[in-house]
Amino acid sequence: MMVTLSSNFLAATRALQSYASSSASAMTGTVSLNIFLSLFLGVSMSKMWMMISTLQILVNLSMLKVILPANCLITFKTMVDISNMNVIPKE
Repeated sequence: MMVTLSSNFLAATRALQSYASSSASAMTGTVSLNIFLSLFLGVSMSKMWMMISTLQILVNLSMLKVILPANCLITFKTMVDISNMNVIPKE
């Protein structure tokens, strides 16, 4: 019983990490598209800056000693690069 429960928990954690990384990729694509539209089509970037500000607040919640569920912490760890404006990978 205990082995099955822990293996289910590990499988769920791996699935959550893969979903979080795909959402981080989607956010990176959104930021890149918004920058492209802003530079070439003159579209306002106010919504993108509002999104980045919100991401920065959410990511920094873990520093405030707020008790958060594990799924929030995994998602926030994947969004740190986007909130720190590290959109283009260095590798």
